[in-house]
Amino acid sequence: MSKSVNLVSIRRPARRLMTSAAVLALLSPVQALAQEDAYGIEIITVTAQKRTESVQDVPIAITAYSEAGLAARGIDGLGDLAQNTPSLGFGNYSDLKLSPIALRGISASSGSAGQDPAVGVYVDEVFMGGGVGANIDMVDVERVEVLRGPQGTLFGRNTVGGVISITTKKPTDEFEGYVMGGYGDYDAINLRGAVSGPIIEDKLLARISAQYEDRDGFTRNEIDGTRGDDSHTWNLRGQLLMRPTENAEFILTGEYRKVNQRSKYFETLAYDTDQLLPQLLEMFELPLNTDPFDRRVYSDLATKETLKAWAVSFNANIDFGGVDFTSITSYREHEYDNIGDTDMSPLRWLYDGDPEDVWRFSQELRLSSKGDTALSWIAGLYYFHQTSRNLSFVRLGEDLAELLEVPAMDIGSDADMKLDSYAAYASLSYKITDQLETTLGGRFTYEKKSILYSQFDPLALLGGQVDGLRGKDNWKAFTPSFNIRYHFNPSAMAYATVSRGFKSGGFNDALGDANGISYDPEYIWNYEIGVKMSLLENRLRVNVAAFAMEWTDIQISSDDPNTLPFDPRTSNAGKAHSRGVELEVTAVPIPALELGFNLALTDAAYDEGTVPTAPGSPEIPLADLPRAPETRFGVNAQYTVPIGDLSLTLRGDYLYERGTDLLPIKDPAGRVGTVGLLNGRVTLAGEEDRWSIALWGKNLTDKTYKTRLFDLSNQTLVGQQLIVLGAPRTFGVEARFNF
Repeated sequence: MSKSVNLVSIRRPARRLMTSAAVLALLSPVQALAQEDAYGIEIITVTAQKRTESVQDVPIAITAYSEAGLAARGIDGLGDLAQNTPSLGFGNYSDLKLSPIALRGISASSGSAGQDPAVGVYVDEVFMGGGVGANIDMVDVERVEVLRGPQGTLFGRNTVGGVISITTKKPTDEFEGYVMGGYGDYDAINLRGAVSGPIIEDKLLARISAQYEDRDGFTRNEIDGTRGDDSHTWNLRGQLLMRPTENAEFILTGEYRKVNQRSKYFETLAYDTDQLLPQLLEMFELPLNTDPFDRRVYSDLATKETLKAWAVSFNANIDFGGVDFTSITSYREHEYDNIGDTDMSPLRWLYDGDPEDVWRFSQELRLSSKGDTALSWIAGLYYFHQTSRNLSFVRLGEDLAELLEVPAMDIGSDADMKLDSYAAYASLSYKITDQLETTLGGRFTYEKKSILYSQFDPLALLGGQVDGLRGKDNWKAFTPSFNIRYHFNPSAMAYATVSRGFKSGGFNDALGDANGISYDPEYIWNYEIGVKMSLLENRLRVNVAAFAMEWTDIQISSDDPNTLPFDPRTSNAGKAHSRGVELEVTAVPIPALELGFNLALTDAAYDEGTVPTAPGSPEIPLADLPRAPETRFGVNAQYTVPIGDLSLTLRGDYLYERGTDLLPIKDPAGRVGTVGLLNGRVTLAGEEDRWSIALWGKNLTDKTYKTRLFDLSNQTLVGQQLIVLGAPRTFGVEARFNF
């Protein structure tokens, strides 16, 4: 089944855009000759292909943000990044663990500790894992690159949708730093700062950065007066940069992160009055949540979410003359805990949590050629190890236990999972002419996983007792890539890309019936063409991409209908496609004004597959891919006015999207209506940007919209469709001083 934006409607605008882009590319040298003034669009250097090059020279669809671009848009997390980037979605589920990232509709449906993401998040070339590990704050960041489409050759596993690559700021040769403080509504406090400079001139440099955020919750619990969906987090990072010789550079990084907040405050979209819990609420005249959009709930529990995470990494770069050697070593671990009210009612009824402990180690060794030669290459080896312990539980509250005539208890699972992944990769580029270049690459991956699974379920609500179930499996995959690019001139390029992505199989490590807890790998092929142009002496930039992705053996998480509480299980569920066109335009018509526009038209749907249903019930076919809006565009404008030695910058951003589904099946409740979000920022800056004061606002029209649908209406102990709302209107002021 497919959305109303069908393939024909995608192809027509795609052909028009690509044809227009090609004509502009051919005309761009003539247009450029008429321009003489020295101003234009910021040129961002990226490392998307493990080499330093302009974002306009990379033969894939990529959106890049500099430090200044992130600050101007108010981007400090994945949610903000998704709002500003074509085809990027972030399912803000109000918690750290289960909020998925989607690119072009390709996402993972589970955030469990032992399960893998579809979009890889990398920080300084280190894979962050999925779930809690990937849901990070962007602190002291130099650059963010969003690579759309599978990156199976150079980035490897779990990048079937794409990659978000974050590069942090590094120690500097000169002493510098900044402090920033902000205050907003909901008593929001945001403090950030960094200091950097030499310890031993030219030999040993250091940088320390820190962030603290505290904000009251958007949702009020009418039962106990507490507020949920709040934020309380702090981050600390320290770096040492060592240059023992002119040809060697080493960076040692240590990080610590702590979170203590209340998450997972769901609103009730609808009750199923045929189920037990809604009937009891009516019988005892307990309050019902009759307005799902008022940010008021009736829960007997103040939820909890905590995280302690730390990491250390060591990057080595050595110049051996004609070859560069890179080594990236990383160790990361975290402890995560949470508990929420499953039934969102005043009754002491049902609670759930999904704590985890995770340890990750990775090592990459890479060689790459140097110099502007006809033939260039990259080759490397990669190893990744992960040990995870997932401790999912459902807690029977006193009221439910009394009704069932059993003691109040926790029904829980204990899943220890180990993963070892080995890979070798290579990429070879050859300049056939000065204008035409082709690249061929491939990666071979071997992975093995094992699990030791136990479940305490004396009432057999979730499949019964399981004691020490063991499982192991392994998978192999080859993920090739091929692209060809043609430079019409130094400012215009066309490209074509074919690439394959692979996401390994695994084991269900959360609650549920233990029979058949394994699942198979999934694969994706991406076919893409595009044009990138910088026109009018780099005052107009136009990038267009058209893509077709074929996704098979998809891993999808759904509820087991044979058990009472919600216990999602991952299994392979057929095939899907994602096809569309993306357009990004930036213009600087005069030095003081920058304009931007981006558009994504997407047809993303399942071609086959069904979700589990109870025995004897009709099958429910899979339909549209979640978090893939049919139409999405963004418009922004930034105008800077000099006031003596000062400057005043006015900026506005508007995001529109339509046709987003929250469920993989046809259900009107899972359809998100038209969403339009308006953000604004006014900044007064001193001479040479030594200081600045900014007023900002997000979602200025206070648009209320759904970001998650949690359908438990067929569960008699809950009987509700639960939703999470997007953030309301927020505003504040921030001041920054650079030294």
